[in-house]
Amino acid sequence: MKKAGYKNLDQLLVENEERVSLSTRVKKNTKSFLDSEAKARHLTVSSLAAAILDDYANTFLKKKKGK
Repeated sequence: MKKAGYKNLDQLLVENEERVSLSTRVKKNTKSFLDSEAKARHLTVSSLAAAILDDYANTFLKKKKGK
């Protein structure tokens, strides 16, 4: 049985790929989500982001303490 060869990363990447990186797409989606939610709730984006982070931190800490 012949062993399958693997291509290195340079061979897999397309040189002229014009796709936006994942981190940029996530940032764009997050920004649009925060903008729309803040507008719907009559809050500033920073207030909404702070509340989301606070809730996440509290939830994460409770789960971690419960282990």
